[in-house]
Amino acid sequence: FHYFELNHEKLEKYPILKKYPSIEKTSIIPSNEVDDLLLGHFEDLGIYLENKMLTLNFIYEGFEYYVKTIWKNEQIQKYITEIRKSKKEDKDFYDKFESIYKSVISHGEEKNENTPPNEHAAVNAGHRG
Repeated sequence: FHYFELNHEKLEKYPILKKYPSIEKTSIIPSNEVDDLLLGHFEDLGIYLENKMLTLNFIYEGFEYYVKTIWKNEQIQKYITEIRKSKKEDKDFYDKFESIYKSVISHGEEKNENTPPNEHAAVNAGHRG
């Protein structure tokens, strides 16, 4: 049985989560809920990209922060690695999500390489041209 433990102290920093009463009533979320409510959406993005239903630029512009934040999360990595190791049939567990993560990283690097230096300064300062 795989699960995620909630840190209620950290959750207090995000008042928007109070609209989900089930979060306040538990300290454990089963992995199937994390799969359905969070990780599955990133796997879907990978499938849409693979089938050319979405472009990489669309995913990058709309989901870059979320893809990078969730993929790099220590507990998410631990969960995915554990499932991949424990079951031979699950070696590709969230492989589309992993592919999206790598593609988003590469796309961001390419965008930064192709952005003139003066545009970097404007972006870093938070100004629009």
